Amino acid sequence: MPQKPHKYGTLIRCACCSRTGYCVSLFLHQGNISYTCEGIFERLLKHLPRKHFKLISDNYYSTMKSIEFLADAGIPYVGTIRSNRFNEPKKNMILDVGECQQIAKNQYHKNFYISVFQAKKAKKVYVAHTFNFVANWKFQKWIDPNSNKPLAIQYYNYYTRGVDHMDQMIEKTRWMHRTTRWPVKVFFHCLSMMLHNAFVLWGLETQQKLSFVEFCFDIARELKQENFKTDNVHNTGLHRSFIQKHESLKLQQIQVFTNQQRTTCQYCQKRTRVSCKCGEKVCRRCFSRHLVDTVSNMLE
Repeated sequence: MPQKPHKYGTLIRCACCSRTGYCVSLFLHQGNISYTCEGIFERLLKHLPRKHFKLISDNYYSTMKSIEFLADAGIPYVGTIRSNRFNEPKKNMILDVGECQQIAKNQYHKNFYISVFQAKKAKKVYVAHTFNFVANWKFQKWIDPNSNKPLAIQYYNYYTRGVDHMDQMIEKTRWMHRTTRWPVKVFFHCLSMMLHNAFVLWGLETQQKLSFVEFCFDIARELKQENFKTDNVHNTGLHRSFIQKHESLKLQQIQVFTNQQRTTCQYCQKRTRVSCKCGEKVCRRCFSRHLVDTVSNMLE
């Protein structure tokens, strides 16, 4: 997550629908616990059924043990894998650019296949998959005739977009809150994910066209009307006296006290020796903003 003071940030691992980006499972990654790839899959898929879906992931989660765990659980899997995580036969080391080959099951990986595609002269793409894309070795029907790539790579490129789609939607409504407390940031980030899930479910049930930003504004207006009810009658006598007292004064004429000990400004979080007459710790640069906020609070 961005805006966290720690250099590694706060990590939330989640499993999303590849078509809509709907988050079906998540957990907060704790820094003091080291998770293996198969442990991550076990936590994410603990409450999900073991059928009617396929799992797509990148090469970070693709290991021999994690794929074997999914194969034993009966979950179909497709994902890129790094070349140093399995023993590649020597006969498959040399391929021409655009050439592809599927490595069958062997003693090193018994429950899944590996498709190899020579994308560039010095770049190979490896995709591990638990179900066999090879329909006929003689006619090579496992290769897409339009792009000349293995069907495993085409399948991976088409469906590996669920988490990225959710992150893209959440980024449009990023909460711009100034706080250094990471639990508050995690709370608002989870709130954004809940809004995105609600938007996906709302879009499946209605034919009305509405953007995600407009949907979030509608939710905020409804919550405000239900929980923040204000009276129409106000006592304006105190407000007018307060405005008349300060409206003709310039910023340089307002009395500001100087403390011997430095404090923290409540607006910019910088150290200052200046405080307002009302007792608030405000630096000289943020004093005009403090005056406007005080008047606005009195008018509400």
